[in-house]
Amino acid sequence: INAEYMGATMWWCIVTLTTVGYGDVVPQTTIGKLCASFAMVIGILTIAFPTMILSVNFQTVRERRRTAVLNDSLIKKVRHKLDDNPTPHSGSVHFSHGISVPA
Repeated sequence: INAEYMGATMWWCIVTLTTVGYGDVVPQTTIGKLCASFAMVIGILTIAFPTMILSVNFQTVRERRRTAVLNDSLIKKVRHKLDDNPTPHSGSVHFSHGISVPA
Protein backbone atom coordinates (compact mmCIF):
# COMPACT_ATOMS: atom_id res chain seq x y z
CA ILE A 1 0.00 0.00 0.00
CA ASN A 2 1.39 3.34 -1.03
CA ALA A 3 1.25 5.86 1.84
CA GLU A 4 1.02 8.80 -0.57
CA TYR A 5 -2.17 7.46 -2.18
CA MET A 6 -3.61 6.56 1.20
CA GLY A 7 -3.09 10.10 2.50
CA ALA A 8 -4.57 11.60 -0.66
CA THR A 9 -7.55 9.27 -0.38
CA MET A 10 -8.14 10.22 3.25
CA TRP A 11 -7.94 13.92 2.32
CA TRP A 12 -10.44 13.44 -0.50
CA CYS A 13 -12.78 11.52 1.80
CA ILE A 14 -12.77 14.14 4.57
CA VAL A 15 -13.20 17.05 2.17
CA THR A 16 -16.05 15.29 0.39
CA LEU A 17 -17.88 14.08 3.51
CA THR A 18 -17.75 17.46 5.21
CA THR A 19 -19.00 19.07 1.97
CA VAL A 20 -16.29 21.71 2.16
CA GLY A 21 -15.23 21.19 -1.43
CA TYR A 22 -11.76 21.61 -2.83
CA GLY A 23 -11.65 25.35 -3.42
CA ASP A 24 -8.82 27.36 -4.94
CA VAL A 25 -6.58 27.32 -1.89
CA VAL A 26 -5.70 23.93 -0.43
CA PRO A 27 -2.99 22.88 2.02
CA GLN A 28 0.07 21.40 0.34
CA THR A 29 1.78 19.67 3.26
CA THR A 30 0.65 16.67 5.27
CA ILE A 31 0.54 18.77 8.46
CA GLY A 32 -1.59 21.36 6.69
CA LYS A 33 -3.99 18.70 5.46
CA LEU A 34 -4.23 17.20 8.96
CA CYS A 35 -4.98 20.60 10.48
CA ALA A 36 -7.55 21.36 7.80
CA SER A 37 -9.16 17.94 8.26
CA PHE A 38 -9.37 18.52 12.00
CA ALA A 39 -10.95 21.93 11.46
CA MET A 40 -13.50 20.48 9.03
CA VAL A 41 -14.56 17.71 11.39
CA ILE A 42 -14.77 20.10 14.36
CA GLY A 43 -16.89 22.44 12.22
CA ILE A 44 -19.37 19.66 11.47
CA LEU A 45 -19.48 18.57 15.12
CA THR A 46 -20.10 22.16 16.19
CA ILE A 47 -23.39 22.00 14.31
CA ALA A 48 -24.24 18.33 14.93
CA PHE A 49 -24.09 18.25 18.73
CA PRO A 50 -26.36 21.24 19.44
CA THR A 51 -28.79 19.98 16.80
CA MET A 52 -28.92 16.60 18.51
CA ILE A 53 -29.48 18.18 21.92
CA LEU A 54 -32.32 20.36 20.61
CA SER A 55 -33.94 17.40 18.86
CA VAL A 56 -33.89 15.28 22.00
CA ASN A 57 -35.35 18.11 24.08
CA PHE A 58 -38.12 18.78 21.56
CA GLN A 59 -39.00 15.08 21.59
CA THR A 60 -39.09 15.05 25.41
CA VAL A 61 -41.41 18.07 25.53
CA ARG A 62 -43.63 16.52 22.86
CA GLU A 63 -43.94 13.28 24.83
CA ARG A 64 -44.73 15.15 28.06
CA ARG A 65 -47.45 17.18 26.35
CA ARG A 66 -48.90 14.05 24.78
CA THR A 67 -49.00 12.34 28.18
CA ALA A 68 -50.61 15.42 29.76
CA VAL A 69 -53.30 15.51 27.06
CA LEU A 70 -54.02 11.80 27.50
CA ASN A 71 -54.19 12.17 31.28
CA ASP A 72 -56.50 15.17 30.98
CA SER A 73 -58.75 13.25 28.62
CA LEU A 74 -58.90 10.31 31.02
CA ILE A 75 -59.71 12.57 33.97
CA LYS A 76 -62.54 14.21 32.01
CA LYS A 77 -63.99 10.79 31.11
CA VAL A 78 -63.88 9.65 34.73
CA ARG A 79 -65.51 12.87 35.97
CA HIS A 80 -68.19 12.61 33.30
CA LYS A 81 -68.85 9.00 34.30
CA LEU A 82 -69.08 10.02 37.95
CA ASP A 83 -71.52 12.83 37.11
CA ASP A 84 -73.77 10.38 35.21
CA ASN A 85 -73.76 7.74 37.99
CA PRO A 86 -73.80 9.43 41.39
CA THR A 87 -72.57 7.21 44.17
CA PRO A 88 -74.28 6.77 47.51
CA HIS A 89 -71.12 8.08 49.17
CA SER A 90 -71.30 11.85 49.16
CA GLY A 91 -67.71 12.86 49.78
CA SER A 92 -65.59 10.41 47.82
CA VAL A 93 -65.54 7.58 45.32
CA HIS A 94 -64.52 4.18 46.73
CA PHE A 95 -62.82 1.57 44.59
CA SER A 96 -62.86 -2.17 45.22
CA HIS A 97 -59.19 -2.26 46.24
CA GLY A 98 -59.68 0.13 49.14
CA ILE A 99 -58.59 3.45 47.60
CA SER A 100 -60.95 6.39 47.82
CA VAL A 101 -60.75 9.49 45.63
CA PRO A 102 -62.48 12.80 46.45
CA ALA A 103 -65.31 13.54 44.05
